[in-house]
Amino acid sequence: QTYGRVPAILDEGHDAHTWEHPDGRRSLHLVWEKASRRFLGVNALGVRLRHEVFDAWLRQGASIDAVVAGLERAHFDPEFHRRYVRDLAQSFMPVVP
Repeated sequence: QTYGRVPAILDEGHDAHTWEHPDGRRSLHLVWEKASRRFLGVNALGVRLRHEVFDAWLRQGASIDAVVAGLERAHFDPEFHRRYVRDLAQSFMPVVP
């Protein structure tokens, strides 16, 4: 699933972070503007996301901080346990203060 703009090569002034599940079959790649911290897009492999949540964040110009904080309500996957959502959010901590 991809929502928003997630280019293969980052544009100048953009930043990104990729999280990969320990099983190697799931990942999430988020992109945002460095200066404004506005969330630009997400690419998810093996993780089911709620379209309406990401659509709202993109339309509202949500910050990457708000997106990371709200990841638990943005995913739906009975096999994707909550502790992995926490692991995913924690992997952003060095990137998203």
